[in-house]
Amino acid sequence: MLFNKNFVSLLTNKESEHMLNESVNREEIRLSINIPKEKKGRVLLIEPHPDDIVLSMGGSLIQCVENCIDITCLCLFSKSGEQESVRKDENRFIWEELLGCKLLFGDLTDYSYRKEEGTNELLTYRECVSMIHKTISAVKPDFLIGPMGIGDHIDHIIVNEALLNIAKQEFFKIFFYEDFPYANRDKYYYMKALNKIKNRLEISPFYNPITVQLEDKAKMNMVYQSQYKLLWNEVLDLFKCYGKAIGYEGIYMKKSLYSSELYERFWFQKVNNDNPNLLFPNGVY
Repeated sequence: MLFNKNFVSLLTNKESEHMLNESVNREEIRLSINIPKEKKGRVLLIEPHPDDIVLSMGGSLIQCVENCIDITCLCLFSKSGEQESVRKDENRFIWEELLGCKLLFGDLTDYSYRKEEGTNELLTYRECVSMIHKTISAVKPDFLIGPMGIGDHIDHIIVNEALLNIAKQEFFKIFFYEDFPYANRDKYYYMKALNKIKNRLEISPFYNPITVQLEDKAKMNMVYQSQYKLLWNEVLDLFKCYGKAIGYEGIYMKKSLYSSELYERFWFQKVNNDNPNLLFPNGVY
């Protein structure tokens, strides 16, 4: 990975004499968090692909770690051809090395690769549902967090559809995160996904402040070099703008938010979530 001098200094929490184009060992990455040894409560996080959760709710993820939550991540569509080994390695580094969490791979084939094989999408959906059910039985989570299915990526839509059906069948405190960057690109796809969920479940928005965790969120995302190569300032600005926009939208909706804060937004199922602050104590709903 190639980072500029300012990024190296921030990435490692120490002064650096690295030149602009000098290669940096990712083992030097340090997050500004303390990982507790004792855990209370279990959460199962579900992502279609490596990097989806860190992109979409990286700040809130860090809070879960610091709040002593026992976290398991299930990455479903992890088979991705020639990139599979690299992408899995990047994800393991984030979840296991940096965050001290458990990571499971579903080893379903990414749509970009299975479409060439003419795979039956109904079969893919059933495999996805089966994998989620098995993981739920093993983990026994108190909370379940998955994607809204924003955008036209079929893998995200399949996972969301599976979660919607599971939410109707079983008692879960379920949250949906906003799929980034899709949620930041096209309002039509955002509202389309939101409307689909609202037609199936009674949900409400939940605004979680992540200003303190912003830089650590950006650091984690810089690890995924196989997917995108952005400069440090570009990554930081991307999350700042989106976090600020979410806050402004919440203020417009008369939520008690601060214009100076950055937020990540979830949509939670009201029926089973009498107190969503158990997971994110500083959140507003």
